[in-house]
Amino acid sequence: MLLRKILSDFTKLISLLTPIPTPRSSNDLSLGSLYLLPLVGLVRSSLAVLALVLISLVSRDLIYVETSLVVFMHFVSQGFLHADGLIDFSEALLASRFGRDPYKVMKDVYKGSYAIAVFAIYLLILYSSMLTLLEKLSVSAAALVIVSAEIFSLTTSIPLALLGREAPEGMGRIFKKSLRSRDASLSILIDFLLILLISLLIHMSLGLVIRILIISALSLIFSLIISHLLSSRVLGFVSGDVIGFSIEVAYATNILLAAACIAPLNQ
Repeated sequence: MLLRKILSDFTKLISLLTPIPTPRSSNDLSLGSLYLLPLVGLVRSSLAVLALVLISLVSRDLIYVETSLVVFMHFVSQGFLHADGLIDFSEALLASRFGRDPYKVMKDVYKGSYAIAVFAIYLLILYSSMLTLLEKLSVSAAALVIVSAEIFSLTTSIPLALLGREAPEGMGRIFKKSLRSRDASLSILIDFLLILLISLLIHMSLGLVIRILIISALSLIFSLIISHLLSSRVLGFVSGDVIGFSIEVAYATNILLAAACIAPLNQ
């Protein structure tokens, strides 16, 4: 029974957080076993890693194509779900400075100039960081960074939802109601275990693995603090868009720090 529930919960998370089609047993919107989010991140990152490996087998001179595909797969693997949250919450933050209701701005289906500007800047930061990473690291080391960034960024959503107030409606409310306090510690433990296991399988040096784990943990903490402070001040609660914002901030911060701190040491 326990294994069946875990598999059912994992399938539901895959259905919600990826575009991968899964069988639906019911219309129940509640979530369970949220500590499995790192495994969802592992599934999602496999698409970007696959693109990286396939292009590298053709030629490592195709670095711009490689970078473009890896970044593109990051968004495709989530169905642009968190990117939309990043755009919506960022636009609400900027619009609130001029007296507009941030909650109404987030609910507006039409994107404004703030949304376009934020996503353009975000894409530029992510692309340039990923380009540096792929230029300076081996394929296996870059793949480990990408996997770590994906699984740790998803984990950010759990402590954020636990710390924040419940949203009045939407996925943020469902996510909050489905959480248990142990989900945070279990998901972080799974994050570390997954990276250690993968590093053993690909024979990665311990020093590099430790640096990757430290950067991933720092990115999680940074995104958690920023997202919690901003959502508390502007909205007063954690919505689905805030969760998406925190995941994208954690991911980009992870890639940026890895490019800045790890890549130069491996030239």
